[in-house]
Amino acid sequence: MPRTILECHTSATKREDASKQSKQGNNIEGKEDEIKADIINELGAEKVEFEKGIALIAVVGEGMCYKPGIIAKVSTALANDKININIISQGGSERSIILGVDVKDYKSAMQTLYRNLLAKR
Repeated sequence: MPRTILECHTSATKREDASKQSKQGNNIEGKEDEIKADIINELGAEKVEFEKGIALIAVVGEGMCYKPGIIAKVSTALANDKININIISQGGSERSIILGVDVKDYKSAMQTLYRNLLAKR
């Protein structure tokens, strides 16, 4: 049976470091202009902006593939718990959704997604 897996990726190597690193600028402080220039040169981007204090959560599962309503279920669950999604991306394979939420909302977002996607099985 296909499974859905929740993962979190932040710029911190450990979850407990996420808050500390957010305060430190995620180790890119002072390097923004150089990074922007590299991205513009390599990818031909017109504009590059940084958003600090974002935790990325990956919702991954074979069962999501070509199944309508997954993003609606995820966004509704988070909205019901007053958690804002700052970034959302789904790959072409439809096997994963990447969500960006405020670092302060990371733990409650993970609990909400677990409760609404996995615990009801």
